[in-house]
Amino acid sequence: MRSKTQRRDTKAGMLGAPVSTRPINELQTMHEAFMNLPRACGATAQSTAYQILYRAIVEEVPFVLAISGIASLSNQTRFWINSMVRAGYIAAISTTDALVYHDGHDALRPQPRNRKPGQKSDRPVRSVDPAGDDGLYRDNRVIRVYDVGFKEEILEEQDRVTRWMFQQPEFQHQMTTTERNYRIGKLYDALEQARGIESGLVATCYQHGVPIFIGAPGDGSNSLGMLPLRINSELHGEEFGFEYDTLGDVLEACAYHFWGLFTNPVKELGILIMGGGVPKNFALQPEPSLLQNFMLDSGKYTVRGYKYDLQITSAPVSDGSLSSCPPAEAVSWGKVDRDTYQETTVSVYGDYTQLFWPMAYSLFERRRQFENEVAPMSEAERTKYFEANPEARGLLRPQGGPNLFLKRKQLIADFYKVAGSKKNVARIQEWYEDSPELFKTLGKLRRAGALDAGDI
Repeated sequence: MRSKTQRRDTKAGMLGAPVSTRPINELQTMHEAFMNLPRACGATAQSTAYQILYRAIVEEVPFVLAISGIASLSNQTRFWINSMVRAGYIAAISTTDALVYHDGHDALRPQPRNRKPGQKSDRPVRSVDPAGDDGLYRDNRVIRVYDVGFKEEILEEQDRVTRWMFQQPEFQHQMTTTERNYRIGKLYDALEQARGIESGLVATCYQHGVPIFIGAPGDGSNSLGMLPLRINSELHGEEFGFEYDTLGDVLEACAYHFWGLFTNPVKELGILIMGGGVPKNFALQPEPSLLQNFMLDSGKYTVRGYKYDLQITSAPVSDGSLSSCPPAEAVSWGKVDRDTYQETTVSVYGDYTQLFWPMAYSLFERRRQFENEVAPMSEAERTKYFEANPEARGLLRPQGGPNLFLKRKQLIADFYKVAGSKKNVARIQEWYEDSPELFKTLGKLRRAGALDAGDI
């Protein structure tokens, strides 16, 4: 106990809301459970994450999904990602070439002829013991990725598809990874339909015009599958004209971010980060590109970062990697909106395959409630209902998804019109020239041979 002379009044604002809840047996839905999750310990981040996700969805804010890991092999794609795409919640995806490559495995071979209608397909990806003998796995041609595995011949079949695909006329030109993945998605969609297989992620994105970016396209088996085609072209004159347009990818990402902030009806963007690595970095870089390189920092087109940022990562923040850095650190780079981040961002430490699906389930559980409400309504009644009920409108998205890839030519033209205007180009040049001493030094070093690397 303190004496009267030592007593002090508690400073206002030091204590937040009560750590209160309701008994779980009284709650009817997962949505109610998340909204009543006690805000203490690790549950605080999980509760905050769901409420941020729900708020953004209701506000109809389009999300960019940055996802690493084995989402296609583990079937997270068919479990929740495809549903998010079909609902119109995901505007664009940034991922790895591995996800796109492995997404094609399910439709490589015909299904059994005696397969019954509605019977699930027989996936070539199976459970394996992660503590098993990997030497024996190798001897038996079993490829392991943690606790899932498949026969090595699946890779061989996928490589045949890849090599065949990149020899076709439709691929014989320079293209962005979004165009490449859209074309792959069209083929996967046709193949999956022919085999009677549920759509994978790449086909689903093709169906809904969702662009898929690959920030490191050379780091993946689709590119490895092209190597013999490249050598045959260089040594034996075989036709092969495919090239990646990596700068085109960045410009396209900038155009979509520009759309999100200035043309998109809600004029905000959100980002869902599952894991980290290149997919995360690529998805976060449009804002600094627009601000630092195109100098869109004033007037009508003042660029800002993502309003909503929900991240689930297993990387420790102390390692200093991009994978681990929380949204607040991204604010210092301008990648996340400085004015809203304390209320609209969260980083949850853990494995997204464990932590995100309950949030997605809760979201769609709530969505189904509104679907049931509007089902018996006429078109006129629905229109009136949505006008009066923004929560239902945000969850059901009666207007559909953004379909960005199908609008990309126009969106890129709109972005170029502003960023490449004579006035803006002059501003960029003026900034560029504002360091004469540095250019004088660089010029001197060049004349001294600093750039002469010989015959390389």
